[in-house]
Amino acid sequence: MTIQTTLTWLDAFKLFVPIAGSLIISLLMLWAKAKYSNWQEKKSKHEFLWRVIKQDSPNVVEALKALAQIGDLANEGKVKIRAFDLPKPPTDFARDLAELDPKNSYVYADYISYTDICRSGFILLTHLTKEFACLSDSHNSDRIKEVIAQQVGVLRKDLINLAESEVVVIKTIAAGSRKYDKQDVANIEDNLKEAKKEKERWNPKLSSNINTETPSAPS
Repeated sequence: MTIQTTLTWLDAFKLFVPIAGSLIISLLMLWAKAKYSNWQEKKSKHEFLWRVIKQDSPNVVEALKALAQIGDLANEGKVKIRAFDLPKPPTDFARDLAELDPKNSYVYADYISYTDICRSGFILLTHLTKEFACLSDSHNSDRIKEVIAQQVGVLRKDLINLAESEVVVIKTIAAGSRKYDKQDVANIEDNLKEAKKEKERWNPKLSSNINTETPSAPS
């Protein structure tokens, strides 16, 4: 005895709906999990950058003064080697945020760029001051004194650019959450204003034949 059954479209639909529903729910759960994970990562990296910039902001004026002192001492034929450190984790986090927050990627890109420029500038300045300390020839000594003064002037401008980019980063972070104190933003902006005033108080003393282009970093 043979029993034949016919699967109608209605029967097929009834079978398909539970399977499709389960698949859709699974995909939605995976999407929600990924979104939450990205949100958590972005949140933690925003918090890290906020702390770093907030803590470092008052130090910009002191860094500008220290650079001016190096330039003045070089003009007097004296050497001052000073260590300046721009840690890599903040820029590494900013690179991650450029992907996690693509709408504001240009904000993080500017911050990364100016940080890298300042980091390279400090390396070059250290190289120049060490070379100056080893020179005995007066002609070359006079030349490198002016190059040091020039590099100090360039670095002071670059630090202002970096501080400006940090203000933009801070405002971007604050715009995305109410948890951040607006007074912190105001304080960082005030620190930038003070830094700009300090920057105008000193200019490198260069002879008329000095090359005003930015020196290349040592290889």
